[in-house]
Amino acid sequence: VIVFRISFLFCVTLLMQLQSAGHAQTAYLRSNQVFSGDIAELIIEFDNQIPSLYALDTSVLEADFEVLDIKSSVSRMFESNKAFHRMRWQIEILPRRPGNLKIPPMQVGQIQTPTLMLEVVPQSPELSSANKVQVELQAEPERPYVGQQTQIVIRVIHNIPLLDGNLIEPAVDNADIYSHGLESRYSIIRDGREFQVLERSLSIVARSPGAIRISPANYRGLIQNAVDTSGAGSTAKSRRINRASETLFLQVRKPPPEFSGNTWLPARELEIDQHWDEISNELQVGDSLGLTLRIEAKGLPAEALPADLLSIDSGKVRVYADQETRSNRFNGRELVGRLEQRFVVVVTESGEIQLPAINLKWWDVKQEVERIAAVAGKNWTVSVPETGETGIDTAEKTASWYGKGSPGLTITLSRSDWPWY
Repeated sequence: VIVFRISFLFCVTLLMQLQSAGHAQTAYLRSNQVFSGDIAELIIEFDNQIPSLYALDTSVLEADFEVLDIKSSVSRMFESNKAFHRMRWQIEILPRRPGNLKIPPMQVGQIQTPTLMLEVVPQSPELSSANKVQVELQAEPERPYVGQQTQIVIRVIHNIPLLDGNLIEPAVDNADIYSHGLESRYSIIRDGREFQVLERSLSIVARSPGAIRISPANYRGLIQNAVDTSGAGSTAKSRRINRASETLFLQVRKPPPEFSGNTWLPARELEIDQHWDEISNELQVGDSLGLTLRIEAKGLPAEALPADLLSIDSGKVRVYADQETRSNRFNGRELVGRLEQRFVVVVTESGEIQLPAINLKWWDVKQEVERIAAVAGKNWTVSVPETGETGIDTAEKTASWYGKGSPGLTITLSRSDWPWY
């Protein structure tokens, strides 16, 4: 009975703490009036004895507002030598239209916030011209092949200083995005007026043919009014704005039927080269040859480049491939993919051996034609070691070859791999 009474009292005390009126249970707007395209800030505060945040459902705002960001915090407060905790939410909302917009009540714990009204005022032509900030989005090409690089350029064009801003890159479905993160700034003249430009570029590579959507790029930041706005909307000296570009659509093409290669490689340029380690003029059975193959393509990511290109159908040699390495870099706005792979060629029989040429077919997106990147083959004459089997362990033979630039590549051969067993 005593335990029951203690538990009951504890639950009652906890419930009273949760439902206590507290010191500040309110919601308010940072400013009751904003311009179209500006961001409003909704503040909700709730005082309680329990130091934890309630879940906040903002779905009631979605009809008239886009919820951009929610910041929450809990701080410990003291009043009349009594401690309590203040829960605070800062909600950035973007009005979807001008007019008097209602912010409906929101549930916070056991209470509801009051209904608020926000006046959204269209910008006058004078204010829009004086405080001009716009975002442009450009794609090149607009009809790429699947797997081909499309360069996306984002420009923020403005005639006033941008303060504490953030450029949000577009999202793309069914495509890989490559960004070097570099920005450039310069000035331009439009309609006889000078504007500053903040430019950023990235690349996308579509994974499948068809139409793909590139969502708008957004600039969110603080600006200072260039003209007096008294009586024409918000009187705040600074405003937090959101400016969005238009949505882009790309029509991604399939590989053309004229392409006859095994791997689809749409690029502006593609080169392949080989490098052999230093080779003795007198090869003998059991000798190994080290080879490095490199492929570099402009306008094509490294992930698309094929590996294991050295393949020999011969009983006189064996080929062992190391794990390839891939890397991407930007040359200006152009994506450059690179693949490098080490091979070890082990001679297993005497006589004439021939390594065939390597031909890699790719599609020239500039000239719309198939091309071939190639490296020449090699021929050698291999002799039998004069020592024969002398000094060879007849139980098992293990050999390790470490090619230049590829430490740790180890090939182990059992006795059946040696030609004289």
